[in-house]
Amino acid sequence: MPLTAKNRLTMLRGAPPEAWCSVILDGSHVERRWLTVLQHQTGAGLTLRFGLLDDGAWSALHADGHRVFAPGNLVPFLPLLESLWTDLSRNILAAVRALGMPEALSWTFPLDDIVVLGLESSEHWRAKAEGWISAGYPLNDQMAALLPRHRRSRARERQRMAEIFGAHETPLRTELDRSVVDPRHKRGGAPCDPREQQHHSVTLERVLPDIQVSRPWRGPGKGVALKLRHLSTGVEVERFIGYDGDEQHLSDLLDELLARLNGRPA
Repeated sequence: MPLTAKNRLTMLRGAPPEAWCSVILDGSHVERRWLTVLQHQTGAGLTLRFGLLDDGAWSALHADGHRVFAPGNLVPFLPLLESLWTDLSRNILAAVRALGMPEALSWTFPLDDIVVLGLESSEHWRAKAEGWISAGYPLNDQMAALLPRHRRSRARERQRMAEIFGAHETPLRTELDRSVVDPRHKRGGAPCDPREQQHHSVTLERVLPDIQVSRPWRGPGKGVALKLRHLSTGVEVERFIGYDGDEQHLSDLLDELLARLNGRPA
């Protein structure tokens, strides 16, 4: 969250004076005041220290304990992606509170920038950053642009289009979603009779006359798959959904089917 430099400096006054120490900034011989806020233990047993300089900029402390990385160098922050983002944000908030500073200061921690850097880095860090997003970390514009095919990026774009065109009548998606929902397949509902081993199908003749939706039963304890088939071409896509409601997966499957029909990678 952006804060003015004046606001940041005011918030830093809440920290006890004895918590500050002197460090040398990378690339210079300038001595700066440093406040360690977060200590993070890596899977390899290393302890990483992150904190604030006297101007309110976040940085990381070198292992020697005397030098800090230049503000804006987020490479030392990448190991944080190995944590659960929910645990990390909770720890940051608790650390800021423990130092007697307003919790709003925790909102300035560069989590978004770390995720973006991860997505732009090696395969390892990209996978970790994608893991955060798949686990619910809120997308921003940069993340969505770097992951255009991610299900949450597509859902975000659909929501954006709905807001842009929401004032107009566009019943197709709504009718499609409502037409294929079979309440028997919602979590907690009674599943199909496994002895029947049948396909519970519905052709949406009124909405999309050329697309058939079927739900192949996969067996007791497994539930169903959701399958879309384009009748004219025979192109189909399928996803195992267990006992989830169709509405949780239908939009993504429809996007995938349309992408295949248009010759684009799904």
